Amino acid sequence: MRIENLTTENVSDYTEFLTQDIAGWIGRSFVCGFVLLPEEEPAPVAGMVWQLVSGEDEYETDSRILFIKAEDDENADLLLNEYSELAKDMDCERSLFQLPAVLGGVEKKALERAGFTLETGEGEVVSLALADLGMALITEKDGRREDIKRLGEADERSFDVAMAELEMDGISGTCMDLAYLPKDFFENDISCFLDDGGDISAMILFHKRASGKIELDLMSGVGEYETDGVELLKQAVLFSEGIYAPNTKFLFDRSDENTAAFLNGFFPKAKGAQVVAGSGKRSLPRMRIWTRRILSIWRRSRRNTTMTIWNNASPMSIPTQNR
Repeated sequence: MRIENLTTENVSDYTEFLTQDIAGWIGRSFVCGFVLLPEEEPAPVAGMVWQLVSGEDEYETDSRILFIKAEDDENADLLLNEYSELAKDMDCERSLFQLPAVLGGVEKKALERAGFTLETGEGEVVSLALADLGMALITEKDGRREDIKRLGEADERSFDVAMAELEMDGISGTCMDLAYLPKDFFENDISCFLDDGGDISAMILFHKRASGKIELDLMSGVGEYETDGVELLKQAVLFSEGIYAPNTKFLFDRSDENTAAFLNGFFPKAKGAQVVAGSGKRSLPRMRIWTRRILSIWRRSRRNTTMTIWNNASPMSIPTQNR
């Protein structure tokens, strides 16, 4: 059995196993992952992807599990034990997750054996069709505003300055790694900003997932400027109507206060998809002897690489979550 770190160079080999949207996380700051493969076999039998985030205390680090998949109990235990060792290396206090409710029984049982608490409920992310956004937001009086421009019209300097101000203010929208994302990560044709004499005083940023869904990553004023995010969103919808089909799905994460306020005002009855949510400490099931031997040999062979990846994401440098 072998374990392979996921990188931008090899992730395309495992996209079918991971899904396109999860594969899109690989290469982003503070995101780690690996797959478990049988010897001489190219197809994974288990895999996991997670992101480091700040904990409840500013000096603590938590892990947000983005993906977990295993074909059987044995591989699931091996997967979680290796993840646990990596989490310990970074002094992660807790592991948190909100995973699709269709999460398989193998994974659920493995998480429970590992000491995680699991419960099914409504998730934070709400999906809305572009047509529904247009009906709720756009009136006959609404049209193009000259002071709200597409992100593509912003020069790199102005964008970098705005992102630096957001980072200083501890604003990251729904992206823990917002300050590390380049301008072309976002949809430049529909993301937009309020132009204040050449400076960016407010922004709304969207990212298109590989699946074609559009996620709202940020809706915020910049620096001391406060603006009505709905006006930015209106312009983004107007831009989108000339680019995307009416049934295109837009994703809104209510863990962001500005996004939650918008949804409460315009879509108070909107519901998030069902998810399996939970958390756990670093306690995991006892490994079989052969599993410990495999992991010991594998860790010795890759210790330098592993520690380099994790040391570059030290707790002191991990962005603070919006609460």
